[in-house]
Amino acid sequence: MLFYTISTSFASVSLSNSRKQKKFSLFLHIAMDDITMTTQGIFRMVFITLLLVVVVATLMSFIMSNNIILPVKQMKEAADAITKGDFSQEINITSNDEVGQLAKSFNAMAKELREVDTLQSDFLANISHDFRSQI
Repeated sequence: MLFYTISTSFASVSLSNSRKQKKFSLFLHIAMDDITMTTQGIFRMVFITLLLVVVVATLMSFIMSNNIILPVKQMKEAADAITKGDFSQEINITSNDEVGQLAKSFNAMAKELREVDTLQSDFLANISHDFRSQI
């Protein structure tokens, strides 16, 4: 049988068993102030741990988002320069993830555009030279 009593100043638990002629009783008496202080300490530790987890998660999110946002910004600026005719743009990204693969493709595209621009300039120079020279 289990009996317990809780009041504002103490908590008491008594346990007794009388099966098979083994008789025992256990009485516990704990001051409520001790229980309150213990639970407040546990709540304080849980709150501090939760706060630390939120701070660490926020920092990790910031760092990881910068690993994505900064290379994309760099590619956007390079794309803007290419649209204005500056085909010498290259992106220096060394990661091997999807952003790094996109940067490699971007650099390959910029190289092809440079070559096409060079071919076009050479073609126009040859045509204009042929028109100026006499046959």
